[in-house]
Order: sequence, then C-alpha cells, then structure tokens
Amino acid sequence: MKFKKFVAAVTSSFIFEFFYFKGSSCEKESPTTSRQSPANGHSSINSSILDLPSTIQPKGRQIVSRPPIKDKMSVKIYVRAQFEYDPSKDELIPCKEAGIRFRVGDIIQIISKDDHNWWQGKLENTKNGTAGLIPSPELQEWRVACIAMEKTKQEQQASCTWFGKKKKQYKDKYLAKHNAVFDQLDLVTYEEVVKLPAFKRKTLVLLGAHGVGRRHIKNTLITKHPDRFAYPIPHTTRPPKKDEENGKNYYFVSHDQMMQDISNNEYLEYGSHEDAMYGTRLETIRKIHQQG
Repeated sequence: MKFKKFVAAVTSSFIFEFFYFKGSSCEKESPTTSRQSPANGHSSINSSILDLPSTIQPKGRQIVSRPPIKDKMSVKIYVRAQFEYDPSKDELIPCKEAGIRFRVGDIIQIISKDDHNWWQGKLENTKNGTAGLIPSPELQEWRVACIAMEKTKQEQQASCTWFGKKKKQYKDKYLAKHNAVFDQLDLVTYEEVVKLPAFKRKTLVLLGAHGVGRRHIKNTLITKHPDRFAYPIPHTTRPPKKDEENGKNYYFVSHDQMMQDISNNEYLEYGSHEDAMYGTRLETIRKIHQQG
C-alpha cells in the first residue's frame, strides 16, 4: 500500500511537453518517437507517445503541459543559406512535411539547435513563416562528403584493371584519394548574419584598389536608381577650370581650409593627386540625407 502511494506521488509530479507542427500530416503518420540515423537510414522506435498519458497518469489527476520558456527565445540567431534544400527530396528527414524549403541567399531564423542533425528554424520576411526542420551543418557536410566519395569510387572502378599488382596499386590510390576528398571539400552551409534595426538613411561606401571598378558601380547605381542613390560632390584644392562651376562637379576650397577641416575630422576620406587635395566631406553626405 505504501509502495502504491509512493508511485502515485512520484508520477503526479511529472510534467510532459508535447511539440507538434501545426497542420502537418506527420501527427497521424508518426505517433511514435523515433530517431533517424543518417548513416543507415533506419529508425529505432521507442514507446508510443499516445500511450504515455494512459500509462503514467494516475486516476483523478490531469496532465498539464508546461508553456515554453521565453528565455530560450531571447537570443535570436539568423543565418544565410549557402545551398538549396528541398525536404520532399530528402530521404534522411524524419518527416518531409515538417521540413522547410529554401534557396541560396534565403535568411533563416534559427529557433532551436538542440538536435545534432536537425535544426528548427523559419524563413525570415515571409507572410506565413512557420517553423520547421532544416539540416544542421554537420549533417549537410556529411551528406555532401558521402556523395563526393561515392562519385570518386565509381570513377576509380570504371578506369581500373583488376589483375596482379594493379589491384593493390588501385586500392592504395583509391584510399589516398578517398582521404583527400575531405581535405578538398571547403563547405559553407550557413553564414551567420545580424539583423540591424532600421534607420533613416544608409550610406554605401565602396572600398577597393585603383581600377577595380568602383566608379562603374557608382555610375550604374545612380543611373538605374536616381531616386535611391546620390553621389556626394567631393571637395578639392585645385583651381577651377573655365567651364567648371562651384558645387556642380567639385567644391573648390583653399589648401589651408581643407587641411584644417581634415584635422577636425570633417572628411570621410581624402587624398592627393597632382599636387591637389581631394576628399569627401561628411557635411555633404548629411545634406543628401536631409534632402531624402
């Protein structure tokens, strides 16, 4: 009798958490807990989830599901996908309907990384962004490496001759190339990104060596999107030419004035060319921002 009271007291203290994907057909198809092994594609089945309440719940008591802890969602992680993924074509995913399809460049918010093989996430900037499963970097790297090794094996078998010493030579050559596959694969599955808060105006700064095409990029952006981009007119210490107007192509200032402004950190960038100074003043950029 004491043992039954002890079991009832212990079982009444259990709190169960049930997670499911809304609208997924996997609730009916997979009522059991399973663990997918990417190595062999088989599942090891444990006890049924639907049988747990009737088995453990004592009479007269009700199982209460605990709400998710909000602290786990306080830190948001965003990644940019570097590969395409279609769950309907994936034989490793435990539930195809629970997967998320994405393309290269899509931004994904990572919700959970508890499982080693399958992360939970949702696509950013989508109307109905429901959470689902995506392959972890380890699983995707394992998948690509296996495909590369299988391709290498087939190529070697097609070109080999199994006679005498050539068999051993082929085996040694294959093992060396087999190990080199992992060394050659430089996979980038996800690139972590940061979501910045919106601000009034963005300033696009083009960096690069001379002759890499910065001017071409600048002119292309201004020509195709004149309502979105404008170029800050630079300042220079060289004397104006006959057909030049101050403020049209350049702002003409004295050498002493420009050096004083540079010492006061009023220039974003500056340099010299043929005994003349050129630079972009921060105030010029601010005026463009104010004009909208």
